[in-house]
Amino acid sequence: MSAGKAVFCEKPLCLNESELAALVRASDECSAPVLAVDSIVASPNGSSAKAVLVDIHEPLAIHYR
Repeated sequence: MSAGKAVFCEKPLCLNESELAALVRASDECSAPVLAVDSIVASPNGSSAKAVLVDIHEPLAIHYR
């Protein structure tokens, strides 16, 4: 975020409150921060999607509903 770029994170976003506090501080210091958290693994079809995508080794963008 300090480079002015959006951040995309897999779950879990953080493991404890101090990591969360660091993320909040970093977000507060940015003029237009964007933070997105992936939740595909929390969906009922997440593990089957992961099994299909695990062998892809190139940049990939997916819109999943």
